Amino acid sequence: MDWSKAKTILIVVFLILNVFLLFTALYANSSHGFQDYARYAEEYLRQRNIEIDAKIPQITGQKGNIVYEARDFDFSQLTRYVFGHEVARTVTENSTVFAEDDNRIELTEDELMITSSLSDDSDRFKNSKAFLQMVYSFLDDIGYPQNNLTLQSSEETESTKAYVFNLKYKNDVLFDQFIRVDFQSDGLLTITVPAKEVKRVNHFNSDILSAYQVLVMGGLPDGSVVKDVSFGYKQMSKGELFDTPAWRFLLSDGTVYFFDAYTGEKPL
Repeated sequence: MDWSKAKTILIVVFLILNVFLLFTALYANSSHGFQDYARYAEEYLRQRNIEIDAKIPQITGQKGNIVYEARDFDFSQLTRYVFGHEVARTVTENSTVFAEDDNRIELTEDELMITSSLSDDSDRFKNSKAFLQMVYSFLDDIGYPQNNLTLQSSEETESTKAYVFNLKYKNDVLFDQFIRVDFQSDGLLTITVPAKEVKRVNHFNSDILSAYQVLVMGGLPDGSVVKDVSFGYKQMSKGELFDTPAWRFLLSDGTVYFFDAYTGEKPL
């Protein structure tokens, strides 16, 4: 037996084992530290009569700012879907328009609006579940799959339905990117979507604050009841060309608080 070769193999094996044990210990300590901080944070919030009636996402580590670019819409496909065939465009100083009868597609710098007259949708209008499924199918067909959306709010009257969705990027919410759907009982459907999409993520070396850290330092009013905690991205200062990692807290009275996930500060 070549003892020298066997000794080298054993040394390598022990080195690999030590590295594995080191990373295991670091992971365990990190998880344990998060749980300890969460427990202390909950006790502090209880002392201020702040109740957490929501699941707290355990999101930590590094996140980068999001940069957007203009979305490239396939109008050849889109006009065939909305009108049943391709339609010539009309270009103005501020928009590009495709129109025929009650159907219309209009693109501006900020948004794309689609107006479509659907035939005899009285039954679907009365059935909210069927209507919502129709909306998801419509959005999926124009390039917005359901798994990239989260329902933000809905309103219904006898003659109208309105739904607002937030777009998501890799399961994180884009708090400033909305899709609005308005539907009238006569079958007129209007959908407004953002005219931009995520181009890239700029990575930084600084970690984000956990939701518990922001809850402790954020200064929520005493007696608040937190009904939802979400992580995502938001423009923190007017005029910025990127979105910053952010935490959103929804209170039981409907009040929404946003905080910069890097600093714990509120948007300007």
